[in-house]
Amino acid sequence: MLADNRYPNFARPICEAARRRGVPVVLDGDKPTKEDDPLFRVASHVVFSSECLKATDGSNDLGEGLKRIARHTNAFLAVSNGPDDILFLQGRSICRVPVFAIRVVDTLGAGDALHGGFALALAEGRSEADALRFGAAVAGIKCSRIGGSAGTPDRAEVETFLAEHAVSLRVHG
Repeated sequence: MLADNRYPNFARPICEAARRRGVPVVLDGDKPTKEDDPLFRVASHVVFSSECLKATDGSNDLGEGLKRIARHTNAFLAVSNGPDDILFLQGRSICRVPVFAIRVVDTLGAGDALHGGFALALAEGRSEADALRFGAAVAGIKCSRIGGSAGTPDRAEVETFLAEHAVSLRVHG
């Protein structure tokens, strides 16, 4: 399940119901909040935008921000940062998933594309790092086109893109 933290009073009971049923909950950390936001404890995965994490944590160090949020949740934590690597926590280590070098035309909807791709890949059984790479491919393709949701690629386009950019994913800390 994919949820957004913009309307926490609406999202929380739905997320709680999903978790009770054993359904993973991916939370799009897009709206600045507080480090101990209850939604972070309900979600199984939280992927922040860099802007949200900085505003929530009060720091410009994204890795340290993830570590501070981790004090309040057992969720998998990651942060996207535009054209820079996606950071995520593995234990106490900060790891990186490289994003794709693309010619940016329009970033409207890029975060939603990343989150949707990540949630889909997780639902299909991919590891978190592989799911982040899949989400980065969806977002990268979307950014190479004009239009929010109209620029979102279909599954075949993402698979072709990943095949053309095939590298063994070496997550590095």
